[in-house]
Amino acid sequence: MKISESKLRKIIRKVLKEQMISIVRNDYEDVEDINILANYALRNDMQGALKDPDLQYYIDKNEMGYLVDDSWGWLKHVGDEERHNMPAPEGWDLKKVTQFFKDFENEAYSAYSKKSKTASDHAPNLPERTALGSAFTMGPLLPEDIQHITYQARRKGGKINWIMLEDDGGELGHMSTGIDASDAKQYQTDLDKIIKVLEDNGATGRKKRKPVKHTPPIYD
Repeated sequence: MKISESKLRKIIRKVLKEQMISIVRNDYEDVEDINILANYALRNDMQGALKDPDLQYYIDKNEMGYLVDDSWGWLKHVGDEERHNMPAPEGWDLKKVTQFFKDFENEAYSAYSKKSKTASDHAPNLPERTALGSAFTMGPLLPEDIQHITYQARRKGGKINWIMLEDDGGELGHMSTGIDASDAKQYQTDLDKIIKVLEDNGATGRKKRKPVKHTPPIYD
């Protein structure tokens, strides 16, 4: 009986999960992912950590830094059985584990960058996405990043001469920025094409507010 590659990978993952021990634990907070990474650190298995499906989320979302930062407050208590119920497993070396976590953050970012570049290179509208990414001091945005933008076109003489861009949710750095015609030209595109890409990819358009007419108070 021949076993498919995907099924074999599932079997291997299951075996690895069964071999994981409880290193970092807490009854009130979710520290499961920190514990998973701590197990890989104990075995010095970087490739296993980078391929683990439970840690893949942090790589895909470029949020491995949050996981690593959260881990510092827990790893230092491993070996404290009385106060934190976290006995140190055989072979535990906090200095080596800490370095593994730092290396994981760097390796995970490299994996994220490579995957993002590949996805970006194969997606449409690269000039427009590059112009938008530059406005947010980033590389080319992926199509799914654009939905987080709120934009407003400013016109002069009937033509768009500026696009206001905001990222209120913080996914792109929580910035207020913009693009003018010279910025667009630098990336071999124009403001009309950028507006089209914003519209097509789910960005939120903001209409110009009507001026508020001021009524002076009436005194007797």
